[in-house]
Amino acid sequence: MNEYEPEILILEDTDGVETHFEVMLETQYNTKTYVVLLPAIEQAEEYLILRKNIEGDYEGIADENELNAVFKKFLEEFNEQSDEKE
Repeated sequence: MNEYEPEILILEDTDGVETHFEVMLETQYNTKTYVVLLPAIEQAEEYLILRKNIEGDYEGIADENELNAVFKKFLEEFNEQSDEKE
C-alpha cells in the first residue's frame, strides 16, 4: 500500500516569511494554468488559488469572476477524483 505524499509548494511573502502549502490541484482554464493550494498546517480551511504566469511564477487573481470559475472547476475535478477512489 502506497502512502500519500503531498506535493508541497513553499511561497515567500514580501517580508521574506515562508509558508508551506499542499498542492491540491493544478488545472488549465481558458488556456492559463492555475494551482489550488491549501496551507500545510493542521485543520486549514481556506484555499489559495494562484495563476502561473509565462515565467512560471505564481500570481494572485484580482478578477472575482475568474477566481470563482477556477474554484468551481477545482471542485468539479476534486469531486471526480474522489468518486474514482471509491
